[in-house]
Amino acid sequence: MQLRFTKDLINDIITTDVKISDQLRLYKIFDEHDAVLGQFFFHHTEQYLIFANKEIVVETTSRILKKSQHLLIDKSDGKQIGQYELYKTGLATSEYFIFNQFLIKIGDKTYILERQKPEAKRNFFKMETWGHFKFRLYPKTGGEYAEYSLKMDIPSLSKINYTKYRHFTGTIEANMTDVFPILSAFYLFEIEFDNEDAKYSD
Repeated sequence: MQLRFTKDLINDIITTDVKISDQLRLYKIFDEHDAVLGQFFFHHTEQYLIFANKEIVVETTSRILKKSQHLLIDKSDGKQIGQYELYKTGLATSEYFIFNQFLIKIGDKTYILERQKPEAKRNFFKMETWGHFKFRLYPKTGGEYAEYSLKMDIPSLSKINYTKYRHFTGTIEANMTDVFPILSAFYLFEIEFDNEDAKYSD
């Protein structure tokens, strides 16, 4: 199954004077007929997913001396139906950081999201190699998978080089039929883009 996804930045109030960090980051997944299968909304104050007439909220809580919690809550009844688990190893390569593992737990299934090496090897002197990302999502057991590939345009001269504030379009090659975990992965994309931005910040 071949899907398409996009990410756009949208003003969250009726003005053009919203600073970029306050804008809504909106992901959409489209099927082969360009019908929207689901949406993920990432704002600095809230994050939630919408698909199949369901709305799932991400609730994040910080705890002293413990890992932060990232819970998936069904908005209709307030019940937790899943969670994210983030384990940062900090392992670095010459091309990208590996922050393994990202886990998504939904019901009794656990999914792993891995950042993988993109087909285009990054070369500082070749702009066409910039901004390529690849991720793979798969359950701990079974042969299901969803593989995401995307390319964002990164200007050579820009005061803001953040990857998290870039529009892009990508593809998903998948044999997974449940859109919920596929959509849920976008929350972890945003965390990984934060990691990427930290790598190049002054």
